[in-house]
Amino acid sequence: MRAPRCVSSSAAAAETMVSACSEALSDGRRYEIVVRRLADGLLPGLDPSPFTGNGIEYAQSRPWSDGDEVRAIDWRLSARSGRLHVKEYEAARRMPLMLVVDTSASMRVSAGAQGKFRLACQLAGGLALAGLGRASPVGLVEAGPGGLRLAPTLDRGAILVGLHRLRGAPPGGRADLAAALLAARPLAGGRMLLIVISDLYEDGVAAAVQRQALEHDVIVLQPIDPAERGRLGAGLIDVQEAESATRRPASSWSVWGDPLARGQTLRAAGVDHLPLLCDQPIAATLRRFLRGRGRRSAGGR
Repeated sequence: MRAPRCVSSSAAAAETMVSACSEALSDGRRYEIVVRRLADGLLPGLDPSPFTGNGIEYAQSRPWSDGDEVRAIDWRLSARSGRLHVKEYEAARRMPLMLVVDTSASMRVSAGAQGKFRLACQLAGGLALAGLGRASPVGLVEAGPGGLRLAPTLDRGAILVGLHRLRGAPPGGRADLAAALLAARPLAGGRMLLIVISDLYEDGVAAAVQRQALEHDVIVLQPIDPAERGRLGAGLIDVQEAESATRRPASSWSVWGDPLARGQTLRAAGVDHLPLLCDQPIAATLRRFLRGRGRRSAGGR
């Protein structure tokens, strides 16, 4: 008869830790797969900046040397100097992409598996990888208690680490979106494509976004949860406001507010705003939105 195996408390704790780490790694891999798939369809229209074009800009001309291509010859300078010269080019500079993501308590409200915060993290990941795919430096700023600040970079590893930190942002607390937008400006170091991912519950958020739109190219993506559209059909319920913890009774048959109305001020001011429903597929909607921006930008140049 085999004797029962005794497991010490330290060994059991180690096994629990290994199991938790394995689950975290598996979840992280699933997240990266999801955002990579999302990124694949978001390249067109993501960066309609004045710096994009054929991808190269003239830098200087230098004397011909063996191995230079004939098509690179600077014929005008060669004719004037009597010696062959070739043109040298440098890669065109891409506008930095700054992602400002709301991680406040209201973003954790969820009536299903795909809540606003989870959708926001997927959007940030897909857009970040798409930006890197277009050689645009990508930065991350958290509007919430975690305080993540990442300056624009082309380092894919640094971006993935930042995205996983964003996913692990502590729940609760208010968003200071205005402060996050101000923090993004010095990180970018100049004009930027600023993408704000927020449910827009914070007071004064529209004015803060509009101020940034005077200097930068701004997009606002607004996740909307089914619970925010009211008429849940559950009778009289006790409602607690996510960020202030204020409680009050309410009828679930009534519409408590129109989340789409929060974007009307932004659209009226010329800011590109896209509401995205958490319980609906978003990839095709976002792709059409970005491509539409790209066509408008190309028509304006």
